[in-house]
Amino acid sequence: MRVTEFLQTEVPFLAGIGEEDAYALARSAEQLLLAGGQLLLQQGAPLPGLIVVADGGLSVQGKRADASTCREVRLGPGQVFGEACLSGPAQSPATLEATARTLVFVIPAAACA
Repeated sequence: MRVTEFLQTEVPFLAGIGEEDAYALARSAEQLLLAGGQLLLQQGAPLPGLIVVADGGLSVQGKRADASTCREVRLGPGQVFGEACLSGPAQSPATLEATARTLVFVIPAAACA
C-alpha cells in the first residue's frame, strides 16, 4: 500500500483528506524504522511533527509534575501522536518507545497547515 493511500484510508485522524493533500503529506513525511525498545521521543523534547504509526506499535508514557508515572498507552497502526504541534511549537507530553519493530511517518507540522 502506498503512503498516500495509507494516510487516506487507515488514519482516522486524517479522515476525509483528499488525494492531493494526502500526496503532499506523504511527500513531506520522514519514514523512520525503529527497533523494539528504541526511543523515538523523550518527554519534554520538541515535537518534530505529527507522528503516524504505520506498522508495529509505540508505548506512550509520561510523568506528572509530582514525578508520578501516568498510565501507559499503546499506539498501533493508523494512530497518531503529536497533534499539539499543529497549533504551533510544542513539547512532547510523553516518552515514545517502539514496542517491536515499528515504522512511523513523521509529518512536519508545516506540511499540515
